Amino acid sequence: MQSLNQLLWIVGVVLGVFQMLYGFWRFYADKIVPALFVSLAVVIAGPLEDILKNAVRRRRKLPPEEPAVKMVDLATSVGFLICLIIALYLM
Repeated sequence: MQSLNQLLWIVGVVLGVFQMLYGFWRFYADKIVPALFVSLAVVIAGPLEDILKNAVRRRRKLPPEEPAVKMVDLATSVGFLICLIIALYLM
């Protein structure tokens, strides 16, 4: 399960970076404002969320997530990013 979580994490990071860059490019090149907001939403729901969750865990001395829960979180994030990339492409 650990290796699957690592793979899902890597796929999520790659898709997230691609989606953010593509969204910013669509905004810059084509002046599509929703593309900018989609990219900002990914920043909030991705790295910012991770930073805040880790800060709360450290402050309250909470245990890390169970591997199965983490896998569900990572898998749904990958699906979310794929849908957003398709939406940006179709704008």
